[in-house]
Amino acid sequence: MELWHGSQKIVETPQLGLGKVHNDYGQGFYCTESLDLAREWACSRDADGFANRYELDMADLKVLDLLSPQYSVLHWIALLVEYRSFRKAPPSLWGHANTFAIIFCLMLTLTM
Repeated sequence: MELWHGSQKIVETPQLGLGKVHNDYGQGFYCTESLDLAREWACSRDADGFANRYELDMADLKVLDLLSPQYSVLHWIALLVEYRSFRKAPPSLWGHANTFAIIFCLMLTLTM
């Protein structure tokens, strides 16, 4: 499988444990099958980056495919929330919990 990693530098060999602890799925080495997405991740507002290409042998790997029919968007959200850190809402947003619940429900409906 061809994978891409967007970065501010050339990464010859992927290394685990260097990423941010509170990334979406923990401290990992994030890759994508999309070259365009890797290019987007590689560039910050004021700097260019690199799309690093890798080949991954999937033969002996166990894969958690969250797109398979046995999973729903709630499984994806549960994994995301496990590693995500949250900031408290600023006082200007206090009392708007119902608004957030409605937006969250709409997002779930649109993605299912």
